[in-house]
Formats: sequence, structure tokens, C-alpha cells
Amino acid sequence: MNIEGAFSVYSTSGIQIARFLFELNQTTSREDIAARFGFHPQWLGSILKLGRDLFGEKRASKQRQEAIAVAEENCLGIEILRVTNAALSKLSKEASISREALRKRLYQWAQGKTVLEAKAEAAAQVVALNNECGKPPQVPAARISRNTDADGMRHLHASLHDDDASAISEKLNSLARHLRRRNPDLTYSHALALALKQSILRHDAAEIPRREGLILLPADGLTHIGDGMLATTDGALIPAKDLAEHLLADLGYAVVYALNKEGIPEPVDLFRTKRYANAKQRIILTADQLTCADPNCHRLANNCEIHHLQAWQFGGETNLKNLVACCSTHNKLNDDNPLRPNNGHYIRMPRTGRAGLQPPSDDAQPRASILPLARKSGRYWACQHFGIAS
Repeated sequence: MNIEGAFSVYSTSGIQIARFLFELNQTTSREDIAARFGFHPQWLGSILKLGRDLFGEKRASKQRQEAIAVAEENCLGIEILRVTNAALSKLSKEASISREALRKRLYQWAQGKTVLEAKAEAAAQVVALNNECGKPPQVPAARISRNTDADGMRHLHASLHDDDASAISEKLNSLARHLRRRNPDLTYSHALALALKQSILRHDAAEIPRREGLILLPADGLTHIGDGMLATTDGALIPAKDLAEHLLADLGYAVVYALNKEGIPEPVDLFRTKRYANAKQRIILTADQLTCADPNCHRLANNCEIHHLQAWQFGGETNLKNLVACCSTHNKLNDDNPLRPNNGHYIRMPRTGRAGLQPPSDDAQPRASILPLARKSGRYWACQHFGIAS
């Protein structure tokens, strides 16, 4: 048996797999199909729903056929089709675009993308369309498993609105970092669990600073020459601090972006009109990236570790050009020694200066994140503002 060939079918022939299982389900129950092929019933259920949505008579349309043709032409795998369909099922009937038209658009976008990228893009587009048409928000929900798993653990799951989940995440991650500083032997997931427990069951949890706004300022017509100084076209030098104080009211933090001498947008400095913030570099990197430097990682930059692009032991300096935000998992996987490549190493992308990953193979192209949140980052915004393709 050709194992590689079997995986190739899984990753490139999603339409054929969905059609096969849909047709098989006409004469065979889901339970029997799951038993025959060793599928998890829940996963199989989502594939059979995909089959009904793609091939069922109730939703037959020209747009659906066009979407199927795009998926076949782009050789989309079954997982990309599955996660896209899950997002499409949440699209409001009042949306400005039909489900099948959006399906076609997402299938076109998904060519060459990973499953995580396709899932995030589908969710982002559905959320935007639902907000546009005024779909009522989902009611928050939470549940706790009744029984323990094989490790004797019970599980908690909650679905919350984005702003509430972000606020809770910020508090728990801040407390988790505090706990790890006190006990470096704690894994991050263990510290996060302790933070949750302490926040709910105890009243002496560490005070967490409130979230504050951050403003991105483009230094149009000025060049960053280093040391926080901006050069005008007539040769005058202006401290970036003066520009920020001139443009800002008391609205929180501000990161000034300007093109450097190579024409790459970069953050110049962080300012606040009343006082400077602590951990300036961390705040700048958080705004600059929003997510981990790994192109496939959803973790927020605010909860990441600060990584030296050129390792400290090899002479790397602690300045913004040599720093990116990486989650603890990907920070550990980074190849600090470029002469001994294994997992790849993190870089600044040549034209944009965005944080990205250079795979271990010399022939592989470096990649920066295209996840929806990363496309809202300061650096991505600066590239758009200054007309640099990102």
C-alpha cells in the first residue's frame, strides 16, 4: 500500500472523498461507515453534512456547482472543505452574499493555504458579513464535563463574545506569567489552569493592569534614521516623541511607523502623552505582530515570549530589529544556530519587515502569517499605508 499516495488523496481530493461518503451514506448508516473505515463518528458527521450541502438536492444551484469546480481545480483537501463548511453554516440568511457564492470565494482563496489559514479566513468573513446584516450575536454558553477522563480530569468549555473572551484571556495570561515568574518549573498550560482556579476561587489574585488603547501613527514624508529620530525631506531632524505629542490627545499609547533607509516600514518608538510605559519593546512587538511570529500560530503576541532573531549567545542584540514575539512552543522549536537547521528560524521578511519563518530548506520561501488577526497588525497596516505589498 502506498501511504504517501493515500495522504495525497486526503489533502488534494476533498470533493471526491465527500462525494464518495455522501453516496455511500445513501445505503449505509453513519455508524456502519465509521466502523468500516475507523472514523470518529463526530468527524464523519461533519463530512456527511458537507456531502449533503455539496451534493444534496435541496441546495442544488449553479453557484454550488461553480464552487465544486473551483475546489476540484484547486485540489482542495477534505479538511479545508470541512472547516469551511462549518463556518458557512453560521452565515445569516440576511447576509449580502449567498452561502454558495461565499463558498466559491473561499475555495478560490484557499488554494495553497493551510487548513488553519482557511478556517480562520472563513470564520472572519462570516463574522464580518453577519455583523454587516445585523445578525443577533450568539448567546454565550458554558459547560463542565460530568465525568472524568482517563487521567481523572474534568473539562470546562465556554463560548463567549470576542471582547469578553479577550478580557478574560488577558487577565488569565497575565496571572499565568506572574505565577511562572514565581515558579519557573510550571509549564505554561499548568500556570494558566492555576490562574483560572485562583481567579475564580480566591480573592487575592494578582492585580492585572487594565487594557489600554494603542494608536498607530504614520510618519508620512519622514524617514526613520535610527535612535527615534525622523528626517524631513529638507534635511531637518525631528524627534519621533515630538511628532507623537503633536498629534496625540490623551488617548493611550501610540506607535509611530516610518519607512527606514531601505524603504521598509518599521516601528520607530512607543509614546504616551503623560508618561512612558514599562516594557516598551514588548508593547511595540505586540502591536507590530498581534500574533506569534509563526505563520500558522493563532497565539496572541501579548502572551508570547520575546525571541532574538540572532541568538543572544551568537552576539544578537536586544533591539527591535532583532526581536520578534514567539509563543513558548515555537520559540523552543526555533533553530538558534543557522548552521544546524532542523525546524527553521524566525526572520524579518525582506520587503516588509514583518515577522516570518524561514523553513530549514534553503529552497523554501519564507512565510509570514496571513491569518485575519495578523492582517490587522501594526506592521501589516503600515505596509498597506505606505503602499508596500505584504
